[in-house]
Amino acid sequence: MTAKDYTTTDPDLITRRVLAQSSRDGIILLHDLYDGTVPAVPGVIDALKKRGYVFVTVPQLLAPGKAEPGAVYR
Repeated sequence: MTAKDYTTTDPDLITRRVLAQSSRDGIILLHDLYDGTVPAVPGVIDALKKRGYVFVTVPQLLAPGKAEPGAVYR
């Protein structure tokens, strides 16, 4: 999922978008080069942890499989 952080500098809006779209086994795409994104991240992490989410790397998420270039994972 993407919070479309490239369309706003508002960290609260980015946080709301992430929290509204988050789902089990999901990947959240954020871009640290936009002004609103980095300030949103601590709140996103705290809120998702309170919901019981656990953060892992992409290889951990796909295990025992392996990500392949050009493949689409759903």
